[in-house]
Parts: sequence; structure tokens; C-alpha cells
Amino acid sequence: MHAFRTAPRRSTFASGSARLGLVATLLAGLGAAGRSGGTSADAGIGSGIESGSTVAASSDRAPRSRSFQLAERMPFALCFAPGTPHEEAERVQNHVYKHWLSLQQDGGLAFNLTTQWSFASGPNSPITLRWSVAPDGIQIPDAAGVGSGANEINAKLASTFGSVEEGKEVIRELFAIWGELSGVTYVEIEDDGASWGSPGSSSRGDVRIGAHDFTNANVLGYNQFPQDGDMVLNAAISWGSDDDDYLFFRNVFMHEHGHGLGILHVCPANETKLMEPFLSTAFFGPQHDDIRAVQRHYGDALEPNGDSAEAVDLGGPGSEAILAPISIADGSDRDWFRFEAAEGSVLDVAVAPDGFTYNSGSQFLFFCLPGSSVDSLTVHDLALRVLAADGSTVVAESDEAPAGQVESITGLVLGAGTYFLEVSGGFASSVQLYGLEFSVSEGEDPPSPADLDGDGVVNGEDLAILLANWGDRGVLGDIDGNGIVDGADLAVLLGNWG
Repeated sequence: MHAFRTAPRRSTFASGSARLGLVATLLAGLGAAGRSGGTSADAGIGSGIESGSTVAASSDRAPRSRSFQLAERMPFALCFAPGTPHEEAERVQNHVYKHWLSLQQDGGLAFNLTTQWSFASGPNSPITLRWSVAPDGIQIPDAAGVGSGANEINAKLASTFGSVEEGKEVIRELFAIWGELSGVTYVEIEDDGASWGSPGSSSRGDVRIGAHDFTNANVLGYNQFPQDGDMVLNAAISWGSDDDDYLFFRNVFMHEHGHGLGILHVCPANETKLMEPFLSTAFFGPQHDDIRAVQRHYGDALEPNGDSAEAVDLGGPGSEAILAPISIADGSDRDWFRFEAAEGSVLDVAVAPDGFTYNSGSQFLFFCLPGSSVDSLTVHDLALRVLAADGSTVVAESDEAPAGQVESITGLVLGAGTYFLEVSGGFASSVQLYGLEFSVSEGEDPPSPADLDGDGVVNGEDLAILLANWGDRGVLGDIDGNGIVDGADLAVLLGNWG
């Protein structure tokens, strides 16, 4: 579970269409704040530890403090407002730990803070999540030291957005954005009103959304980690206004659901990442580091496309595509794409890694650690191949550029048929975001056999050549190849006139 704390801030916010445009734009500078503002966090990439993971202590390390051991064992993370006194943070931390321990969940020893949903087959594995808005009136127990209360999410949606349906539409948009950035497919279902904490089923979501009045106004919400993705929001506070399209609510909601996907807090807290411990309204939605994290767990939105049988169809002659952000998730990942070409079609394709240098740290209790430097641009040295219809014959390849630079194949003239593109990386067990830009031309019409002088048009000059050779055998003008220039050849020429 995770609780999110801060006070609301104001900032400039783009329109809804501008927000969604960020998802589909190649190399749009995802996480631009990280590029210009300096640092972001992706825990442990530089040390070989993927974002959102924990590392067991080796046997030769010195014994760790009791507080460190408790922090490792708790299945949640707490977020504190800037300036929160050390004593207050410790008091809340201890309260939540004691409450969790009373539930007798193996004393915390078996709970993995970074676990995926159990129906994921491993890293980079797409999943389907059901979600539902719980009916009002369900009792929500105290799980974060903020009191218990009757669910009032529907009433809060209506009072904030004008109606329950309008509020649900905002929630649908937020889930859709996580889905466009990852291999997670979301399915909305009705909620049967079962007691809070009941497991997901065909009658209620794997992710259930509720809200009640918290006793602590600094806590904005909390969310369970998989295998329970339920979210509880603070109904006692304002969720923002339409002046900035409810940016406050949107970022709180998307942050909390990030925990529901198995993503932990990242540090330092410098307002460049959605999953920082403190709310920021300096941007909208998941940023570069957040996208890397979710794609490591569940792949990009095009998964599964790991072989020729699952290749993504890019279309036929005349097609163009720009795909981003997609990724190579680890050393075994391959991205396959399929397209059709006409005789003489020209292929232009490029893969461009996306990343920058930033700091990687993790949260320990109420401390946000600065971490170490990470270069997400050079995690993998990308390679690009064009393969024939059999999926194994290499037509062209590009793997000359060093890590962090574009690989491209341009001006490749193809024959008619089916082709595949394969994008691969190196051996790192981490995520390389990239964009793919593709185009294949319509191709060129083959020259007409009736164009006897080869000037590109069938006209009187070709007719003159044919008539000059009338009746001859095996000479220019025998268009149909029957060995003599005759009426059949004249018919072909006239049929192609112009």
C-alpha cells in the first residue's frame, strides 16, 4: 500500500488534446523536465537494479538496523509533505507498520514490493486489468492511519465533475493513457458492492476505486500493490478545478495507480517524474522514467510482438508509421514488424533511442535518496534488420552506430512481397525507450512492353516502329513474343496507348 501526501500546487496545464498528443509523438522529449531540469529517478539502473526493485542483503554485510529491516518488509510506501517533522513521519510510519503486521501477512517476509500482477508471465509481459468504481456506502477500513469511512467516490465524482458519468469519463481517460504507454489493457466492469478488500473477479475490478474523508488532510490517497490494486482517495479535500482540467486529481490518480501496477517511488524529488513521493503539477501524467518502469513490467503497447508470427502490421505500399514510446525491455526482447512492398517500392526506416542522463535514487522511510547517475539513452545498443518473407533471410541491416545513436536503412529498393523489420538490443536487463519511423513507397509501375522506344509513353513513335517491322520475325515490335510482328502486337500497342 502507498499513501500520497502533499498540499495542492498550481501550474500551467495543457489542454486534453495536447496531453494525448504527447503519447503518440516520436521523440517528443518524454520527460522533458528531466532533460532541462537535470535529474529524475529510475532506481538502480546504473547499478544493475531495475526501477521499482529491491535487493536482498548478502550474508557478508553488517547487520542492519531494526528500522531498515522493517522498511524492507512493509508492503507499502508512505509519502510525506515537504517540511513534515521527523517525529510526525516516524509516528505515522510506525502506526501503519503495526496495522499491517496485525494482519499477519507472513510478517512481511514473503511480500515483494515490486511484484507484477500474477497473470503476467514475466517481465515485459502484457496483461489485462479489470477496474470498477465501488458503490457508495461500502465501509473502507483504516489502512494508512487516516481513519475508516463509508465509500463516497460516486458523490465526490458528481460534485467535482458535474455528474458521476463525467467523473468516470475522466477516469477512463487516465487508464487509457497508462494503456497507451504500456502493455496493460483496461476493461471497465460494474462493481457488485462486495466488502472492501474482496479480490477481483467478473463481478468487481482487480482495481477498485473508492474514497472517504481522511482524518489527515495532508494524505491525498493510498493504493495497494499487486496482487491488490485497490485505490482509496481523500474525499475531504478539493480535487482541483476545471481551470487546469483538474490536473491535481489527474496526477494523484495516475500516481496512485502506478503503485497498483507495481511501481515504487523514485527519487530525487525534483518534479520530473510522476512516481516521486510528492505530488507535482509541473507536468501531466507519466514521464520518461515512469514509462520505462511500466514497460519493464508489462511491455509497450505493441506487445506481444517478439517474433514473425506476432509482428505488428505496418501496412502495404504507400504506408507510413511513427511509433513511440516503444521499448526493448531486456536482452532477450525483440520487436518485430511486418509490411508489404510492391515491385520497386522504396523503404526508409529508422530507430532512434530516447533517453538522457539523470540521477537514480530510492525512498527509504521518509528520506528521498539522491542516488547515482543513470544514462537511459545508452541502456541498449539498438540494431535494425530487414528480413524476407521467410523471416530469416537478411535483406539489409544496420548496427554500425554506437549506443545512443540512430540506426537507419534508407533508399532500399524492394521487390514485391512480404517483409519484416526486427529491432533488437544488447544484454542489459533494463529498458531502452525508442521511436520507430517507417515508410514504404507505392513502387513503380513496370515499363509497358508496348513502349518500343522507351520514352515512357506509348504513342505514334511506337506505332511507327511496329509498322516498320511488320511481318518480320524476332525483331523489335514483337510485343507478345510469338515470333512475328503482326496484328496481335498491334492490338497490345493500341491497348496501352498513352
